[in-house]
Amino acid sequence: MTTMQHPLFTMNFKGFAVGVNHKFVNRQFAISQRYRNFKEAIAVCTNGSLGFAGDVELHIEMWISKPRDSDNLLKPLFDGMEMSGVFLNDNQITYYTVRKHRKKRGEDDRIIVRGYPDEGETADTSAGAAGRGGSV
Repeated sequence: MTTMQHPLFTMNFKGFAVGVNHKFVNRQFAISQRYRNFKEAIAVCTNGSLGFAGDVELHIEMWISKPRDSDNLLKPLFDGMEMSGVFLNDNQITYYTVRKHRKKRGEDDRIIVRGYPDEGETADTSAGAAGRGGSV
């Protein structure tokens, strides 16, 4: 675990957080439009963030309305960050912490993510380091 240093990136999302919610349609899993919209909103929030080619640690705080499983919210979050090029692949995440809070009535869901290089790794900030995959 990284000692608290300056993060490589910070993402601040406000809106409606959606977890993994697949439907089984015609013998295949279909991802809902709400899932796609949330993933794209995350990509927009992180677009332009540092492309990181090494291992990364994430520290995540969530303020959400309904009692939902934190792990169901992580997949679209990681996919959106990958889509925007924050990292090449979410398998670079070697460690993460999640703290979940209950939000106040009338407030948007909110997610803050701070990313740090895994100990011993250094950020490669050269052009194309993260491949800048995917578009929104």
